[in-house]
Amino acid sequence: MATSVQRASQLTMADMKGRVDPDWCPGCGDFGVLAAVQKALVELRIPNHNVVTISGIGCSSNFPGYMNTYGMHTLHGRALAVATGLKLANHELTVLVTGGDGTVSGSAGTISSTRCAATLTCSIS
Repeated sequence: MATSVQRASQLTMADMKGRVDPDWCPGCGDFGVLAAVQKALVELRIPNHNVVTISGIGCSSNFPGYMNTYGMHTLHGRALAVATGLKLANHELTVLVTGGDGTVSGSAGTISSTRCAATLTCSIS
C-alpha cells in the first residue's frame, strides 16, 4: 500500500502550541518533551491536521491539550490500543502516544500494538 505524506510549507513552533498552557510543576521534564515534539513536527513539516496525540491519565497525559493537533484522552492503560486502532484505520496520520508507566507498561494494549506492527511514537514520562 503506497502512502503519501503531505508536508506543510511553512510551520512554526507557534503553529503547534495548544490553547492551554501546561500546568506542570516547575522543572518538570514534560516541558522538554513537549518542546522537542513540537520542534520535531515543525522540522519534519508535518501539518497539524495530520497529527493525533493519544494519552492516558496523569500529568504527562495532559499533552493533547498543549498541542494544536487532534488529541484524545483514553482510559488508564488503553492509550496504545486506541492509538493502534487509529493508525490502522488511517495509515497517513502521525500518531503520538504520551503517558506514564501505567498507561504504557503492563497493559494488553502494549502486546496488541506490537502484534499489529503499527508505526507509533510513544513517550513515557
